[in-house]
Amino acid sequence: MMDPMLEPFRKIASEVRFSDPSIPIYSNVSGKKAQNEMKNADYWVDHIRKPVQFEASIQSALKDGYNQFIEVGPKPTLISLAKSTSAVVNPMLSKLDAAWVPMMRKSTDEYLQILYALGAHWCLGGKPKWDLIGHGQTKIPTYAFDRKPYWKEVTIDAGKSGKQASLATSTFNHPLIGSRFQSPLMKERFYETAFSKEKLPFLEDHRVFGELVVAGASHLSMVFGAAEIEFEKYPICLKQVIFPQALVIPNAGDRTVQLMLTQDKNNASFAFRLISFDKSTDEPGVHATGTITRDFNDTALLKWTEISKRCTQNIDPETVYRSQAERNIVVGESYKWLKSVNLGQNEAIAELSAPKSALNSGFSIHPGFIDSCFGVLVMTAQLKDGETFIPFSLEAIQFNRPIENEQLRIHATLRPGNHDGSRIIGDITIETDLGEKVASFIGLEGRSAKMEALLSRSDRASTLIYRFGWKSIDAKESLEVATGKPWIIVADQHGYAAKIAKDWQKIGHEVILVESGSKFAKHDTSRYEFNHSTKENWTKFLDELSSTPAGLLSFTSFDETEFDLQNPVGQQNRLLSPLLNLVQILAQRGVSMPIIAVTSSGTSVDSKDPILNPQSGAIRGFLRTVGIEQPDIKTGIIDFKLGESVSGNLFGSAVQAVLSGESSITIRNKILLTLRLVRNFNKSDKPISFLTDDTCIISGGLGSLGLTTTKWLMQQGARNFILIGRKSPNEIQKSAINVLNNSGANIQVLTCDIADYDSLSVQLNKLGKTFTSTKSVFHLAGELSDGPINTMSPENLLAPFNSKVQGAINLHRVTESLKLDHFVLFSSIVSVTGSAAQANYAAANSLLASIAGYRNLNGLPALSINWGPWADSGMAANLDQRSKDRIKDQGINMIADDMALEAFGLCLADNQSTELSIADFDTKKINFTNISLFNDLTESKSAKSEEKHTLLTTLKNTQAARRDIILTRKLGEILTQALRMRPGQEIDPRERLFDLGVDSLIAVELRNRLQSELGTPISSTLLFDYPTIESLVDYILRDLLAEQLNREPVDKTASSDSDNNGINGTNESNGTHGKNVLPANGDSDSELKSSSEEDDDEVELLRALDELKGMNLS
Repeated sequence: MMDPMLEPFRKIASEVRFSDPSIPIYSNVSGKKAQNEMKNADYWVDHIRKPVQFEASIQSALKDGYNQFIEVGPKPTLISLAKSTSAVVNPMLSKLDAAWVPMMRKSTDEYLQILYALGAHWCLGGKPKWDLIGHGQTKIPTYAFDRKPYWKEVTIDAGKSGKQASLATSTFNHPLIGSRFQSPLMKERFYETAFSKEKLPFLEDHRVFGELVVAGASHLSMVFGAAEIEFEKYPICLKQVIFPQALVIPNAGDRTVQLMLTQDKNNASFAFRLISFDKSTDEPGVHATGTITRDFNDTALLKWTEISKRCTQNIDPETVYRSQAERNIVVGESYKWLKSVNLGQNEAIAELSAPKSALNSGFSIHPGFIDSCFGVLVMTAQLKDGETFIPFSLEAIQFNRPIENEQLRIHATLRPGNHDGSRIIGDITIETDLGEKVASFIGLEGRSAKMEALLSRSDRASTLIYRFGWKSIDAKESLEVATGKPWIIVADQHGYAAKIAKDWQKIGHEVILVESGSKFAKHDTSRYEFNHSTKENWTKFLDELSSTPAGLLSFTSFDETEFDLQNPVGQQNRLLSPLLNLVQILAQRGVSMPIIAVTSSGTSVDSKDPILNPQSGAIRGFLRTVGIEQPDIKTGIIDFKLGESVSGNLFGSAVQAVLSGESSITIRNKILLTLRLVRNFNKSDKPISFLTDDTCIISGGLGSLGLTTTKWLMQQGARNFILIGRKSPNEIQKSAINVLNNSGANIQVLTCDIADYDSLSVQLNKLGKTFTSTKSVFHLAGELSDGPINTMSPENLLAPFNSKVQGAINLHRVTESLKLDHFVLFSSIVSVTGSAAQANYAAANSLLASIAGYRNLNGLPALSINWGPWADSGMAANLDQRSKDRIKDQGINMIADDMALEAFGLCLADNQSTELSIADFDTKKINFTNISLFNDLTESKSAKSEEKHTLLTTLKNTQAARRDIILTRKLGEILTQALRMRPGQEIDPRERLFDLGVDSLIAVELRNRLQSELGTPISSTLLFDYPTIESLVDYILRDLLAEQLNREPVDKTASSDSDNNGINGTNESNGTHGKNVLPANGDSDSELKSSSEEDDDEVELLRALDELKGMNLS
């Protein structure tokens, strides 16, 4: 059978270069100690064909004086045969004189068995190299021909040298126990492992306040694992357990966790203490303390039938997990053990079994099981919304045996009188379906935890930091052909748009290609040519179309092939003005049509994919705001690399993704990637610091934010500053500068326009060494020119670009030759979220990230930070309370200045990022048009879709004569909420809304909300055309919803003036003169009920008259 392969094998063996053995080898071919024959290919051919001389080899070794035989393999196979052979050779060889030891046994812990074998070797005079014993493992393939080298994956743990095993699995078969050690100088025993999300991926399944906080259940699991090693059997009981502080794992790197056991004098129990530390830790953190014992109380079995009758309220397990998430605790799959939950009065029962991700994981008691039990106890208490409860202590927790792959049932009871809103105490019993008692938790106490108490200052700051990430999506969903609805493709001069148009026409899409030209020309029904930058041409083009287009794709950014550093504002005018004109025309006409901008290498998905065309960056921020102000105009961006072949089908899938709600799609290597905002910031171990001789330039340095930043930089070591402001400092600013100078700063003020390069360059160079010693640049300057898109002029559009963009470019140019450590651009979070009436500001800030990418591409440091609002400094700090409340309602909280600066320091210490966001998002409230960006941070918004068109439904189900009252009341509610009016404050339906404080932002908010609830497109000039509640109600019922409400439009020509003014006319519905007022927030319910009852009487009278006439009023 083997003969056919012998000669080919001999040929291969002849090519192998053999060396002399470094230790003696006994040959199973000859049965004797091998000499040089093993270096010959013929020997290895004989090895295949000749009988195995195993017994003779053992006899030869024994005769030569060897008395230690250690079998290396997964289980003892040959050791018994070898031992029986020894009796023939030397019957007098005693057990004390020889060792017959397997290196592994199937039923014994591998680490302990290896130590036993080496110990036997040492007892007989051997000299093991103890410092080379490791605790690392790696999984190797069982498939014999999967030829891969594996030795590089395990780094030997050299004990005293402090090297760590590179992988997380443990030779103790417990993921949380890496090594055990003990010193003759200490009575304590130590168990140690390195905690990180790479080595212990299951840790990712437990996050609190967005941070990777190790569950107290993991501490208990580790202690039980160590106790199992010490006691070797169950039951095991932990008593007087306390969790003093949380263990937070960094996003990068690891944290060493040690469990210290101190045995009592009677050797009956251990005191335990679980601590953690890392390189930057001065003092270790203490995370769990208590006592391990085998003394336990056998509590009575559950009377399951009786308990089940009391617990009848069934709760979906997913509801439990959602409730935990609302309490800022998010768990992953390995923590989801619940199969059913039923609540009673201060008690609950549940069925649990291991999820797939927790099976065969090496745990005797999985942390997810323990944590799930605690979750059931929490459900028995009536807690306030958003309260975060975590385990604090246990009187005792006892397990009679390990948890296997089985279904268990638990009973959790809340102790009477022990729930005061800040803590809960209860007991939990766990048993099998057959009534076997498995475990019990006695006196488990949970306490309310605030973020400030749970996380360190630095950890809390890191929760404010976000970065962009890219997520692949399915490209199989192709764009459906819209019959009779053409796609408008605005062409570039390089043919990319034309190619897509041609591909789409082959697929069956109707396409109209719009090319750039000096004069308006219609070549045929599918090809036009005109100047894109004028409203007149767009108006003429849209007039010629016979139907509303399916959407518009703009490739015009492809014509801007280089970043114009000399005139970036002019370049942005060429890119944004056509989009502004188009949006304004569509809004004016009430046309709903998607607008998608196509860019080339305008985004970066990783470090190997640089931003080559930063000039298109402003389009992102602009379109995000369009989607807010004009929600019926869906917007998005599709980016692909120049030179990369993109088929019509693939491009159609990208368009479909945008239409489905994705705001930013990138095509790379024929894969669709979508943008997500993620909380995944890796803190640096090294804090930020500045040298005293170096200079920091701060543009916008005289504002409150600039001076606050200057003070903070001083605290980090900086001393020399150049503060740039457009105007000379006022008295307050001078006073602040004097305070800083008296504290050791050396501040020079530069008064110039940051957008004027010549002025900036001349004045900086006059400062000589102070300027040339610059190591850090911070660009804080900014300018607002707010206004809704539908009334925005070209001048308003470009106003924020002067200080933001031109200023950033000028600072780049003037410091390009200096060796900077930091070049930081202060952007705004509106570039991420969009903001009504701030399309220009969002666009300008969005471009800053592209400028940072441009610098990085040229080997220069740069970081753009999208700042959320600061509480005490910057533009947002000066807003009135109503505006601040509006921001909060969107899901963005104000950041305390000290926390903002703490996060700022973390960002500066991170040298990996080009763009970061620092914001305090309330993930339960996030409400932005481009919600897909936040999908990884928020719960599904599907519930919101069920609320769509609720007002329209209400009006349809309301008697016609009462619709005025219902709609008037609803508009009053919306306005009193938007205006943040005092409870009880009333709105006169004939009072001009702009006189009440309605501004452009509230006008947009009201229009969008009405459009959503009525399910009908509404003009963006709604409040300008109908500036009172009375005129709004009349327009909505008689015109806008006439068809839906089955009523004919009423000719209001004679009364249109009085309706629109709504100031002096007579209220025809009740005959009064402007005295019909609305209660704010529905406080005066009695008045509303009175009006309703009177209205009902009138309707009943009309119905009776109707019946007499044989008509049907309703």
